Amino acid sequence: MKRQQTCIWCLLLALMCLAVPSYGADTSGSAVRIYLDADMTVNRTSGVSIEQGIRTALSEVNNKLAGRDVELVIKDHGCGSLREALERE
Repeated sequence: MKRQQTCIWCLLLALMCLAVPSYGADTSGSAVRIYLDADMTVNRTSGVSIEQGIRTALSEVNNKLAGRDVELVIKDHGCGSLREALERE
């Protein structure tokens, strides 16, 4: 549980860093896409928990970062990361 909370806080910190527009950048128009690459197959509970945490945080700011709409894109790595493969050996 504590590990999940730590992961969620790290993701939220990363989101806040992405919310700071760079000077001279065109921030009008397109939405900000945030990609979540999590295991939505084998450890589905963990992936869904992270997704819900991100969606909850975004809902508190009306799904906007730096005045731009946010689109959350979910990718399923299916428990297939290299680190996980090495840990299984």
